[in-house]
Amino acid sequence: MKDLTHLQSKTIVILLLVVGFMLFVYKVGDRDLWAPDEDEYAQISREMIRTNNWIFPTVNGEPWTIKPVLYNWLVSAISLPWGDVDEFRARIFSSLAALGTVLVTFHLGKMAFTPLAGFLGALALATNILFLQHARWAQTYMLSTFFAVLAIYLFYRGYRAENKRTISYLLMYAAVGLGVLTMGPVNLAIPGLVIFFYLIVMKDLKHILNMRIVLGILIFSVITLPWYVLVSLKGEYGSELLISTNILRFFTPLHHAQPFYYYFIDLPWAFFPWSLFLPGAFLLAFSKRSQDDRETLRFLLVWVISLLVFFSISRGKRPQYILSIYPALALLVGHLGDRAVQLWQDRYYQKAINIPSLILLGILALITVALPVVTGIYLKDWFSLAIGMSAITGIFVLLIWFAWRKNQAQQLMLLPAGFMLVFIIYAVHFLIPEMEEYKSPRLFCEEITKRVEKGADWAMYQFYRAAYVYYTDSFTKVLNTEEELNHFLNQPNRSVVAMREREYQNLNESLKAKSHLIYQRKIGHRPMVLISNQRE
Repeated sequence: MKDLTHLQSKTIVILLLVVGFMLFVYKVGDRDLWAPDEDEYAQISREMIRTNNWIFPTVNGEPWTIKPVLYNWLVSAISLPWGDVDEFRARIFSSLAALGTVLVTFHLGKMAFTPLAGFLGALALATNILFLQHARWAQTYMLSTFFAVLAIYLFYRGYRAENKRTISYLLMYAAVGLGVLTMGPVNLAIPGLVIFFYLIVMKDLKHILNMRIVLGILIFSVITLPWYVLVSLKGEYGSELLISTNILRFFTPLHHAQPFYYYFIDLPWAFFPWSLFLPGAFLLAFSKRSQDDRETLRFLLVWVISLLVFFSISRGKRPQYILSIYPALALLVGHLGDRAVQLWQDRYYQKAINIPSLILLGILALITVALPVVTGIYLKDWFSLAIGMSAITGIFVLLIWFAWRKNQAQQLMLLPAGFMLVFIIYAVHFLIPEMEEYKSPRLFCEEITKRVEKGADWAMYQFYRAAYVYYTDSFTKVLNTEEELNHFLNQPNRSVVAMREREYQNLNESLKAKSHLIYQRKIGHRPMVLISNQRE
């Protein structure tokens, strides 16, 4: 490859588009919908199309009040020509949002540092574990992250360039509005906190007067208010969406309660392999060596710290909640890589790159040896796949070793991204198809569909997954008590019930006596059974 320091911006954008396509879009529709979340979003968009109800989302025919509607609007709109939602269309806006976030990160790095720093930062963002996962997952988190990061970028662009200020700030308000229509008020809080604390650090709060706030509120309101007003008039639906799931959840976790320090423990694996470079990146950010870039580094540090504290205060925590911090972390790594490539003779930079590179080499070497051994003993069905994965890690062990021995800074910065790219290609061709047998409920749903097509009613007992509704293409009843189950099985026509095997084993003897076990299958870690009130 041509020396990275001489790559032009257009060339870099093309490279990022090609890499992003392979990472986020390639074969993204080949996998079935997996719980959690993917199945719900696909089913909501399907019902939106079929009922022509674009304002009040439903799933399994029941109101769905977890998130706003923009993601489902986009999925439904692109699915209209086909009249249904498939796996590709359910995920493509997560993939495109990931690609957009990578490009915004590059432009921010290019504007604030150099094109090389932007390129390396964009690669670090595109090739960490959590970002990759959600770029190929049907959910709102990646679209929300795109709008949040776009708003932060547009603020910084307007703050630094007075001649671009008005258009940058007006577009920023539009990005905030679209984010709120995607995820709720948190997309107002994310850029708001970064901007507010950055202006405090810069001792420039008076700049708020230059941010075209009145016109910005108008733009924001035009985007968000029509839908929010309509749902707020829907009584319980509106209060559940606006209060319970968007505001109270921050203070009182409905799920995923974690301690304050959760993200500090989670980040090393979620941002891997680039988390290995973060200590050096943070040390450089606070070092006198970065005096010339102090303003931008201050902005990135405020971005990371303010949002990390904000999300740590919340009682409910999940790794994807802090995806909006990842571009700032990636740019800190990109800045380190840029300085290292430019000043490689300085031993400070050699240590900052060599040490994490050798740690990565050690991790990959351990995987190379351990993976075939472990699968050969405990998971024999996965042994051939493990050999393939071991071959990949072994090759990258050698590549990192040679790059280190030859003192090649550029290669050491590119190889982690190259490894993740090769891993994704291997995964979508070999690992994920094998996991379909384990994760997908499609085959189980086909057994339900056979009975439903012959006139049977069906239900789920003491569990619910929208994937079963999606793949049977029929609504279901959810039974929570043995009394409800007994009543359902007592009806004169044929009825079938899906449940976990442990719930079936715990049924009282009278219920077991009147039911017939007709199908069994393990889905994920759950053994599932299908019972009926009639023999086959």
